Amino acid sequence: MTPFYYVEIFPIFLLIFIRLIGITLTSPIFSSSLIPPQVIVGLMFFMAIIIYPFASANLKIVMPKNLGQYALMLVNELFIGFSIGLFLTIIFTTFQLSGELFSYQMGLGISEVLDPLSEIEVPIVSQVFQIFGMLIFIAIDGMEYEILVLRKSFEIVSYVDFSTKINDMFPEVIILFRDLFLISLQIAIPIIVTLLILNITLGIISKFAPQVNIFMVGINIQVIVGFILILLYIPFFSDFAKNLFDNLFVRIVSWLKLLS
Repeated sequence: MTPFYYVEIFPIFLLIFIRLIGITLTSPIFSSSLIPPQVIVGLMFFMAIIIYPFASANLKIVMPKNLGQYALMLVNELFIGFSIGLFLTIIFTTFQLSGELFSYQMGLGISEVLDPLSEIEVPIVSQVFQIFGMLIFIAIDGMEYEILVLRKSFEIVSYVDFSTKINDMFPEVIILFRDLFLISLQIAIPIIVTLLILNITLGIISKFAPQVNIFMVGINIQVIVGFILILLYIPFFSDFAKNLFDNLFVRIVSWLKLLS
């Protein structure tokens, strides 16, 4: 292969590479500060080399004649990758939010640890739920699905015309964030209701037995019962998370079709 060949394929290769970089900016796995940026860029570079033969055959793009239009195409590819990674981020945020709702009910809302993925302090239970979600994602070959979705993205969408798609995109984004909150409630509501019943019971006990220091006793009981509920809830959480990830990949494909 002559140097002219590499010069010829470089513009298309760069478009593919930028889409991959867009995913790493929002994907909770690749955007973690635990992974050095050099490793991420190198990994995306080699992945772009692997995907290039398929992607270049499916990207129906007419290369522009000036640098300004090409820069807009790069921004377009960055947005497509960004949106794919954002879907995955929202799912893990769902686990985190449900853990926060549960933590406050347990009385552990002020007990926070640093989350290495989001680089913010989150309640302990949020971190536990997020780790569960990450392990389930790996167990169901989530990384493989993510690569397949990425490959399919080159098959479905080549260029996004924002002037015609913007009105369709906003309702979909609003629905996505609405579902984030509703799913978080679905995950946490069984445990929240159980602890709420426990609090009501403790309140009744304090009413009929005022000599009991229900405040000190109640906090310990809440924490113990909370962790017992988490252990009992793990099998159901696992099945729920699997269905959630399956639905996630379907929604990403639907989103890509909306952009096409």
